Amino acid sequence: LRWFIIVFCSMCLSEGMFFSLALRFLKYSILLQLVMATPHLEIIGIPDFTPAFDLNVDYLGHPVKPGQTIKPSFSQMMPHVSYPGEEGSFYTLAMVDPDAPSSSHPTAREWRHWVVADIPGDDVSKGTIVSHYAGPSPPSGSGPHRYIFVLFKQPEKNGHVKPLDDRARGKFKIADWVKTNSLGTPQAYNYFLSENKQE
Repeated sequence: LRWFIIVFCSMCLSEGMFFSLALRFLKYSILLQLVMATPHLEIIGIPDFTPAFDLNVDYLGHPVKPGQTIKPSFSQMMPHVSYPGEEGSFYTLAMVDPDAPSSSHPTAREWRHWVVADIPGDDVSKGTIVSHYAGPSPPSGSGPHRYIFVLFKQPEKNGHVKPLDDRARGKFKIADWVKTNSLGTPQAYNYFLSENKQE
């Protein structure tokens, strides 16, 4: 399909415009394949696991299907997150971007977008905000970014998790942070792709 599109375009466009569009198309196609082929959890230091249940993420009434593409502008408001949490148990929810500032050069991996700890059962609104929600903001031309949500089940209520500095969100390591604060093991995850296509 990729080469069919390129050949078709070559018949309709000038040589210079054709090569410009072809190179741009191939660039994003390769980046997207790279992103989709990379294990999503291992890339943030979490060994692959079988989810205990679905982690439902909803933006403006639209459920997020794992791996779907969402425009940055559509995900600026804090999403509604739901899951079948156990009564009497506590959870930690995190959202990170392992592709910052770009999927080809992720020197700021992981960019922290949201962390909530000590969530009682399934009520995220009653958890302790450790890092306030910040919507996706992929730089222009940086290719597709993954935005990964991970839910951890805590062994008990922590009560002593300190807020993180929202002025310094880059190079966060969610797996190390969870381990340091004894916030349990991963239970479920979800993710979507987002890209700033402005040049």
